[in-house]
Amino acid sequence: MQPDRFTIKSQEAIQAAQTLADDRRNPQVTPEAVELVLRRLRYVGEYLAQGAALRAHLEAVARRRTEALGALVDRVLNTTAGAAAQPALNVV
Repeated sequence: MQPDRFTIKSQEAIQAAQTLADDRRNPQVTPEAVELVLRRLRYVGEYLAQGAALRAHLEAVARRRTEALGALVDRVLNTTAGAAAQPALNVV
């Protein structure tokens, strides 16, 4: 086996499997340990992807709310400015 010929992600998975084996006081990295690490990494990747999608959705919602608030403020300011520009009625 030539670990230097593996991709960076593969090297990280092998290292994580070695750490997993070491934590269990086992000097041997088994295929099951590698599979477990790969499954965990896959779930982490899916979680991060879901997190990115959720973050994008929340940013879009925040952007729409900011735009709506900006439009409301513009209407209020324009209404107030228009009212101030009109002469007051004198009631007799």
